[in-house]
Amino acid sequence: MKLFLMIAMLLTATYAMADDQVFRFTNKMGTVTFNHTAHQTRESQNCAACHPPFEQKYDDAVLVKELAHTTCKACHTERTVGPTQCKGCHVK
Repeated sequence: MKLFLMIAMLLTATYAMADDQVFRFTNKMGTVTFNHTAHQTRESQNCAACHPPFEQKYDDAVLVKELAHTTCKACHTERTVGPTQCKGCHVK
């Protein structure tokens, strides 16, 4: 089941990214929409601001969730910008 969810999330993200650099992840909490281009621009193309300096392989839906919560929520909290509560990112 986790493998199916991960594949569905990756396909959704890949399809959305090919069109407009927006990732959309859907789970039981709702759909999370992430504008990669806006974040990339805001960080002046500094990929290391969000991505660790090693190859990322997302092979588990739980891992994706943990990385997003750790990376995104921590940045939003630290900079006091962007959503930090569940319903701020997960929209039903």
